[in-house]
Amino acid sequence: MKKLIIITGASSGLGEAISEHYLREEECKIISISRRVSKKQEQLSTDKFQFISQDLSGQLKKQTLSALEENINNYDEIIFFNNAGTIEPLSEFKNSSKKLIHNALMININTPIELIHFLLSYSELKKMKFINISSGAYKQSIENWSIYSSCKAFTFRFFEILKAEFSTQNQISFISIDPGVIDTNIQDTIRERSFPMGEYFRSLKSNNQLRSATEAAAFVINQI
Repeated sequence: MKKLIIITGASSGLGEAISEHYLREEECKIISISRRVSKKQEQLSTDKFQFISQDLSGQLKKQTLSALEENINNYDEIIFFNNAGTIEPLSEFKNSSKKLIHNALMININTPIELIHFLLSYSELKKMKFINISSGAYKQSIENWSIYSSCKAFTFRFFEILKAEFSTQNQISFISIDPGVIDTNIQDTIRERSFPMGEYFRSLKSNNQLRSATEAAAFVINQI
């Protein structure tokens, strides 16, 4: 069965590690929807890897949807990873800029919802899996994380409702997976900031308690 893997934010971290796993599979193509592409990914054959330049904090471009449409018809199974996310604004809500709040809502909620809605228009023709990269933050009230935690809570509940709505359609599935705390750029940002739980996150790094992106990707894929 020919697979099309669509990943938001696949240029680094967990998204890049997930794409590297699927690159090893035959009859499988990866589409990365992101602002940038890694140097390694630039060298890949377009038959295996396609980069769609898209600022996820802005409106979806017609070219993005057209590129997806051109590929979808050539594959039997579509797997979508809602992976991209931003933890900004990492500050008390009253001190957060409107721009950072807007960007977070677009990247963490609006854009993935629009992509999922678009892909579901093909749900009667294809087998589809929708994977939400979740976080323990969705069930915790961490000071200075009001937007990020709330966005994670939203996407978790959104996926649970879609799972219920499609429960009688065996070819469509929705799952949220928490890969644990990963050693990525987001964690670098968290450790640099001053907030009530900051020391806890710094201790995870100093005590080697962070998962590598490769380990986290293997964990996620094993859950699918």
